[in-house]
Amino acid sequence: MELLELVEDPLDLENREAYYIGTLSPSLNVTDTKLSRNDVVKLRTEAETGAPLEDLCTKYNLTMKYLKEILRGGRWKS
Repeated sequence: MELLELVEDPLDLENREAYYIGTLSPSLNVTDTKLSRNDVVKLRTEAETGAPLEDLCTKYNLTMKYLKEILRGGRWKS
């Protein structure tokens, strides 16, 4: 593990992480999730029935940004 940058503003964390992942293309990203198709179906169903997004992030070990990408179809389109 290596510190790449100290980010002062917590609102910048996801953007800076995305920058380094895109730039360095690490072989291991400890925040990466491995969701099955079944997990995504369950997640979307729970979201559609009104489950709080924060709870879904915790349950499926996702960042809010990643969860929103899944829900809008930016990831796991099928």
